[in-house]
Amino acid sequence: MSKESLLCRHCGKNILEHQGLIVFVRGMRLGKIVDVYGCCRGDCEAALKESRGGKEEIAFSIEVADVKEPWKFYEYAVGLMDRLYQGLKIDKAAYKKLREMMDAAAPQVFGWKEQDKYAK
Repeated sequence: MSKESLLCRHCGKNILEHQGLIVFVRGMRLGKIVDVYGCCRGDCEAALKESRGGKEEIAFSIEVADVKEPWKFYEYAVGLMDRLYQGLKIDKAAYKKLREMMDAAAPQVFGWKEQDKYAK
């Protein structure tokens, strides 16, 4: 579980400690989620959005502050599962990034100690 997955893609700050977002990017041609990344709200968000170059669009984003409570984290995880079941397409690399972000965030959200955290 890489804590690096919780760093802003633009500035490198921890998105759990700043006003962060988890961003889901849809490829225009394929119509599926092709990237998932964390970023700080504001300047970093704008810079990363601009760098997409029109080939991809932001499908949706999740405010990190909204998922810092255990029950909200769970609610969002189940909501994502529902969206996938209902037909949201996500490529393998994007899914892997999302999984790494969730695995890295869970111990902090749930207050798990290092020896107690979920292991694959």
